[in-house]
Amino acid sequence: VYDDLKLSALGKDADKATSDSITKALKASRFAGKKGQCISILAPAGLGIECLVIVGLGKEKEFDALAQQSVGGKLLSYLNQSGIKTATILIEAKKGADIAANIAYG
Repeated sequence: VYDDLKLSALGKDADKATSDSITKALKASRFAGKKGQCISILAPAGLGIECLVIVGLGKEKEFDALAQQSVGGKLLSYLNQSGIKTATILIEAKKGADIAANIAYG
């Protein structure tokens, strides 16, 4: 989620499936979409997963390869600290493969 906190189409679908749990969690927290900021929603109803981690991407105009790698490193640290052993990362972007590669590299 970029710093404007607008959900992508995929995010909106997940929010709808969870009865707006994502929107509620974002509003109830200090999450601001800053680069590398993370928030967890445990066992969100409607998705069939144990945990949903939302990652801040910062300013959209500044989300270049280095920022993507930084987000990847911060996400890995967050997952390790949270005890999460496996994760699936969903990226909704025109250059999704490039972004995924940079996040994995980070």
